[in-house]
Order: sequence, then C-alpha cells, then structure tokens
Amino acid sequence: MTAHLTDADYRRMARAGMAALTAAQGLDLFDLALTTDHEWLLPMRLDPVALRAQGDALPALLRGLVRVAPRRAAADGAVDGGAALVERLAGLGEPEQDLALLELVLAHVATVLGHADPAALDPGHAFTELGFDSLTAVELRNRLNRATGRRLAATLVFDHPTPVALAGHLRRELIGTAPTPDEVVSAEIDRLGRALAPLVADPGVRDRAADRLHALLARWAEPTGGEADEVDIESSSVEQLLDFVDREFGINFS
Repeated sequence: MTAHLTDADYRRMARAGMAALTAAQGLDLFDLALTTDHEWLLPMRLDPVALRAQGDALPALLRGLVRVAPRRAAADGAVDGGAALVERLAGLGEPEQDLALLELVLAHVATVLGHADPAALDPGHAFTELGFDSLTAVELRNRLNRATGRRLAATLVFDHPTPVALAGHLRRELIGTAPTPDEVVSAEIDRLGRALAPLVADPGVRDRAADRLHALLARWAEPTGGEADEVDIESSSVEQLLDFVDREFGINFS
C-alpha cells in the first residue's frame, strides 16, 4: 500500500509528526488490534516533538494527543511574525521586496520538497513541474500562513502557479499596490483640507483662503516648467503644507 510513497512523502509525514512503520511493525500492530474489542483503531507512530512544533496548525484530530500553545497565543505568534515581515519589507524598495519574498517562498518550497538548497530551484518553473501535489500545496500554504500572519487560500499554488507569481501575490497581500500619483495628490489634498478646517472658521479668513486656493488652481492649470516654488506633497508634513500656503498665498494660521 505504501510502495508508491517517495522520499518527499516520508519527509512530509515526518514533519507532520507521523513516523513510518516497517512492514513487520505494521503486521504486529494489526495482530494486536485483533485482540481488542475496539471497532476503530489506527496504528501510528507519532513524534510528539514534531506535533507540538506545529502549534495552532496541528490538525484538530491530533490536538488531544499533545499539549500545544493556546489557539489565541499561537494566532498572536503568527500575527507577530507577519508584522515583523511587513516591517522588514517596508524598509525595502519594490525590487528588494520582491526578492525577499521570493527567497521566503523558495525556502519553504525547498523544505516541503526536501531540497537542501533553495537556490537550486528555478523560480520560473510551475509548482507542478517542481513536484507539488495537493498535499504539498496545502503544506506550503500552511507554512506561508505562519510566516506571513495571513490566512491564504488553499488553492494558493494553483492560483499563482510559480514561485515568482506567488511572491508577487504575497507582496500585494502584505504591502498592497503602490498608490498612483493621482491617489497621492488626492490623499494629500484631503489631509490639507482636514488641517485647514478648524483654522478658517472666520468668514473673512475663509474667503481669503478660497481666493488664494483658486489662484493656486489657476497656476496649476498653466503649462509646467516655470520657476515657481515646488512642494513635495507626498513627503510633507501638515506643518510644511501650512507653511507652503503661508508663503504662496500669504495666509498665516498661527
């Protein structure tokens, strides 16, 4: 019954906490089972250390056999791991983020498939070409769940069929897509509006501010390339934006 199992299958079972039985051990346990009155028996060799190492990912059927961390604590651990990963990625540029996530994916792929060197794997090959099946796909998903703190789909490796595609998906999950220039400007205008709102309750100030802002719009409607002062909207603080309004339009909100 087990002749079709590969070395990768045995390693996967060992990581799951289930050690292999020899034919002699299996027959001995079968004979022993016949002497009992139990209708349902499952002869197994279990590795308690490997079972405990799975934490919250341990299947419910096996949780009563070992003591594991409480579900809330295990979940918090996954969230903390995901937060640390996001923090690390936030300090990198987009190409470096892609590379870091690709290395993460390949490291787990190598573990699941039993490869000693993740660098030996071709990140452009489909997971099915690398040797994945439905069981190893779920194991990879579970490992990435713990690494990212996310609940990823069971069909992850089929929806994103190469390590490169999967790394790109993880970046979108963890970081999101970069905002467009229009989105950046819109967000900063909203931020400026919120900053100005409590400062222009006086009708006269509000009218003068409106005139100045209309003048700014008129300037922006002109062709670019002039020598007007520029402001880095995306990186400016509220104080810097207010200073810009003061310098450009003569409105002091202090």
